[in-house]
Amino acid sequence: MNQKAEQFRAYLDAHQIGGYTIKELRDDPMQTNAFEFTFTVNGNNFPLYVILDTSMFAVIRLRVATRSVVDTNRAAVIDLLNRFTQEVKPLKYYVDPLGDIIIDVCVFAKNDTLDSELVYTMIQIIGQQIDTQYPEIMQALQA
Repeated sequence: MNQKAEQFRAYLDAHQIGGYTIKELRDDPMQTNAFEFTFTVNGNNFPLYVILDTSMFAVIRLRVATRSVVDTNRAAVIDLLNRFTQEVKPLKYYVDPLGDIIIDVCVFAKNDTLDSELVYTMIQIIGQQIDTQYPEIMQALQA
């Protein structure tokens, strides 16, 4: 486990935060570890990952919808995600090549030092945002 992952796990343990699994990529030169959490919004479960490696960054990633963006709804979804990205400064919304809707936050983590409290705060902000934005996302997917 890389240093940032150890720091984050220690933070979670110290604050008695559970409900996650840790995945370690084997033979990865960046020593990537992914903490996987589950968010529940409107009865739907969403995977959230905290991706920690030896780069200067940590990524928090929420997968909101899988293989849901298709030709018929792409324009409406992208317009909505662009609006959300402009309104909520730290969060970046996008559609990946598979048609999944993703929310990313990138946190600076220099010299193998992670601000675990900031990471956890950003997770909470993502949760608050998706709780209010989910109905609009579902509406755009129906376009």
